[in-house]
Amino acid sequence: MEEYSIVRGHSAANLTLLCPEHHSEKTRGLRTRAQVERANADPFNRRNRNSSPYLLAYEGGVSRVSVGSNEFIHDIGEIYHEPVVVNGKPVLQVRTESGRLLMRASFSDSSGSTILTIEDNELWYNTDLWDVQFVANRLVLREAGRRIIAKVVFDPPGGLTVERALFSHDGLTVRVTPKEILFVGGQRGISYSGCSLLNVPHSRGIVMTDLAHRDSKTAAVHMLF
Repeated sequence: MEEYSIVRGHSAANLTLLCPEHHSEKTRGLRTRAQVERANADPFNRRNRNSSPYLLAYEGGVSRVSVGSNEFIHDIGEIYHEPVVVNGKPVLQVRTESGRLLMRASFSDSSGSTILTIEDNELWYNTDLWDVQFVANRLVLREAGRRIIAKVVFDPPGGLTVERALFSHDGLTVRVTPKEILFVGGQRGISYSGCSLLNVPHSRGIVMTDLAHRDSKTAAVHMLF
């Protein structure tokens, strides 16, 4: 908070974390030390459950969504395409509106609570997380112990790659690893990998349900547990 050129040392009492915008303001003299100290005493993350929204620069009519080793490529219209559905809830959605490509997504932690959402290209993440890294176009979220619970790569104008994640809804949790989409539960060996869907005539891709949530909607792939 006080410049190193003045104090010539590092101490915990003089250190704080600033977002890129406020860090730039402090460096340029547009935010005073006193203002930073007041913000440090009442951090944003303790007052707000979610981050400020970050607008993703998606556009056009073609989307490419990769989940684990599965890939979904579509020419998108005004009706939502849903690459992954869990117990009736689309956890990934893509559509166009007035020439804009819009994405929606909902990611969970190990308890099933929502930690990361994309709502029509607005990105939000839970500030209660132990560690959040957003470097270049890659977002990594960790729980305590530095365990990665989500790793997502944003690739405008239409790309989204989910390398690691948990999707959860109404009692069913699905884990994404770089190799597969894996059912989390009592049964073992139930996974989906290596799928490539290109402009299939259905709005839904992989639909994962338990028997209590079985529906009759047509899907490209329908997995029941």
